[in-house]
Amino acid sequence: MKNLKTEKISKLFFKYTIPSIIGSLAIGMLIFIDTIFIGRNIGAYGLASLSILWPVFTLYNSLGLLIAVGAGANATLELSRGNTENRNKIFTLAIHLALIISITLLIVQTIFLDKIILLLGADTLVFEYVKSYGKILSLFAPFYILPHILNIFTSNDNNPKIAMWGMLLCSITNILLDYIFIVKLNMGMMGASLATAFAQVSYFMILFSHFFKKENTLKIVKISLDKNQVEKIIKTGLPSFLDDISLGLGVFIFNLILLKKASTLHVSALSIIINIQCLIFLFFVGLSQGCQPIISMNYGSNLFNRVKKINKLALIVSILMSFIIIKVFLSYSREIALLFIKDDIHLLELMVEAIPIFFLGTLFMGINLYYIYFFQVTEKSGRSVKLLAIRLISLIIGIIFIPMLSTIDKIWYASLFSEGITLIFLIIIVKKENYNCSKLVRI
Repeated sequence: MKNLKTEKISKLFFKYTIPSIIGSLAIGMLIFIDTIFIGRNIGAYGLASLSILWPVFTLYNSLGLLIAVGAGANATLELSRGNTENRNKIFTLAIHLALIISITLLIVQTIFLDKIILLLGADTLVFEYVKSYGKILSLFAPFYILPHILNIFTSNDNNPKIAMWGMLLCSITNILLDYIFIVKLNMGMMGASLATAFAQVSYFMILFSHFFKKENTLKIVKISLDKNQVEKIIKTGLPSFLDDISLGLGVFIFNLILLKKASTLHVSALSIIINIQCLIFLFFVGLSQGCQPIISMNYGSNLFNRVKKINKLALIVSILMSFIIIKVFLSYSREIALLFIKDDIHLLELMVEAIPIFFLGTLFMGINLYYIYFFQVTEKSGRSVKLLAIRLISLIIGIIFIPMLSTIDKIWYASLFSEGITLIFLIIIVKKENYNCSKLVRI
């Protein structure tokens, strides 16, 4: 861990962010692969079902991030101050919290699955599709939440590449099982859900293997429930939770508006768009999480100049990737849509129109997400929460009011509206508190 305070920042940046990005993409890739197989083999109702279940995926993801980011940042700060014992206590507490939440979700969703599906907005056309996928999804809840904790802690334990290898195995497993269950065995949505669940188990097992390595310094220790530490984890991780849960809430409202004012076809299009959006979102989350141990260690050691350098490098990469992503989606919207659509010409044309509009929001997303993460890992969670609230509220306003002011097909501008408003408020917060965007280090 001493290297985090002495090694060249650019070397550390790529050493930690590349595996973190790949690891972060794991869950997103699973759903992305499912979406391709479902779109080409089951059709529009299957895609609409995924869109309806998206809030459940984001609930798992956001709860995992709440614990993982909160515990990971606090554990690294403790380590930077020489408190190794406290770091292991935080790690143990994080595992316990993840298990408690996972098992609770498993029980609740198993008992009330039908009611949850109806609450999410499923109509009679897609109810059975949603249920087939959802009942398998709920049984594997622990394997969607625990990997978040293992991902961050193994990375902080000087093994950033393990998440990358786990994600690669996970993706390969999912592709093979999707092909077997959906194409060969014709198991439909249940097959897609089983493929994703088993792939997620394989990802968990790869991350878990870290604890059998000689280099491992993480240990499960005996602890008593420390309410203050739980509160500290939640406070630090809350921005990550709000950031991710806002995506699920946004999709939920999107679904309701589209089902009311448009059609199931529009919900199918949203399913494809959100799956692509999730990968972009997870790329920037992985970038931010990869920077976390470097920032936490140097910030905790008062090495502010090194923190400034990592911020500058992360900002450059975020802006560069944003422009590349937008260029790709503006130039190849039809080719991207054809990955998911086999014969439905109406869905294809809807996608070709929606993709270039929706992904304009990527221009500001990377900057917004990075500084939301930066504030929370430097013990300034209040600023992150403000920005996340603005991001969510502006997204909801965009989803509801843009179609009212124009037509339903303009609803795709909601993403650009939300990210643009968030960036404006980020700049205001920065100026108000006498910051410089490239030197966001101290109060």
